[in-house]
Amino acid sequence: MARSRREFTPEYETTLGRWVTAFKGRNETGQTEVTESERAELLRLRKENADLKMDRAFLKKASIFFAQEASDTNGKRSN
Repeated sequence: MARSRREFTPEYETTLGRWVTAFKGRNETGQTEVTESERAELLRLRKENADLKMDRAFLKKASIFFAQEASDTNGKRSN
């Protein structure tokens, strides 16, 4: 059975079209390397991603700690 084309908003199609045009323009001129601004953004995003992973690991450990502490407290109250 053939799948029908999904519907997209005009803004989405316009944005996607600009990206495709820019990509094709860079490839036609042989410019396939990452631009300086793209490289800076990638570096910033990688650092932000690493920070978020550390924050997530900390919060996971903290939630386990507090869950154990709460269960220990509930056990003491029931005795």
